[in-house]
Amino acid sequence: MANTNYPHYRIKLLISGPESGGKMRDPKGNLIKNGKGSSAIGKYQFVDATWNALSRQYKQQYGRPLNKNHDYDHEIAMNMLIDGNAKMLKAR
Repeated sequence: MANTNYPHYRIKLLISGPESGGKMRDPKGNLIKNGKGSSAIGKYQFVDATWNALSRQYKQQYGRPLNKNHDYDHEIAMNMLIDGNAKMLKAR
């Protein structure tokens, strides 16, 4: 059962459904890939540019980059993206 207390659970559920069917990996264990030729991968379909920017930001704060092959790092990246968007919206 999903942990509904996890940060941004409902928002992430709404995003991951249309992006990847809510799945991080295919039946063979590979990250879900965009079938239309983009670099988007994983549950939230991060493209390379977004992933790399979030990874650099995370490394500056915590001393290590995000790892595309670690499922939990995809969750961290999405939390960062949601938090960043919320801050921008509040500043308006």
